[in-house]
Amino acid sequence: TKSAIDLFYKMRYRAESLVSAVDLEPIRTVIDEQENSRTKNTQISFKENGEINSVRSKNGKPAEVITFNSPNLTLEPFSAAFFARSMDWKVGQKREFDVFNGKSRYLITLSCTDIEEVSVAGIDREAWVIVPEVKNLTSPNADKKLRSARLYVSTDDKKELLKIVSSVFIGSVVTKMTSFTPYDRVATPALAGLRTKAGTLVQ
Repeated sequence: TKSAIDLFYKMRYRAESLVSAVDLEPIRTVIDEQENSRTKNTQISFKENGEINSVRSKNGKPAEVITFNSPNLTLEPFSAAFFARSMDWKVGQKREFDVFNGKSRYLITLSCTDIEEVSVAGIDREAWVIVPEVKNLTSPNADKKLRSARLYVSTDDKKELLKIVSSVFIGSVVTKMTSFTPYDRVATPALAGLRTKAGTLVQ
């Protein structure tokens, strides 16, 4: 939030995720959140033996630790986004995987329902229509804030997310790509020298 909004409501959020450049599997994720005077820190680690560990702290109170092994492919939200974008799709195809956000586990089902044209900066681009379904495995009876959504992913090699249409409690939210400028990546001190499980340098 900007300084003018901070007078009434202050929000800060930073997330950093280390993902394998070889298979896109997660290695470590750190999330820092501040909402007014409330603070949260979440650290998730994925070990080579399949163990997943989460340490969550709120407002300086003793941390909550969660440790488990999952028989299913389990990602965190950021690696899940890269994983989903790496796929080629066919209409009628479905894929499933688990997502763990440090607190709850979710079963994500992605279904390709159609191919449509999406206009980006006056240019029509072909896109797969991907419909996600989310099932809370930790709390099956939890309220569902997201009613439904459609993701439009370009069918070319870039597999860019061109549009998102989300149906919420009242109405819907439409997010469209208007332009994209590749980021000139520079290795940060936090990531410099870190290597993935396969030994590939991550920058």
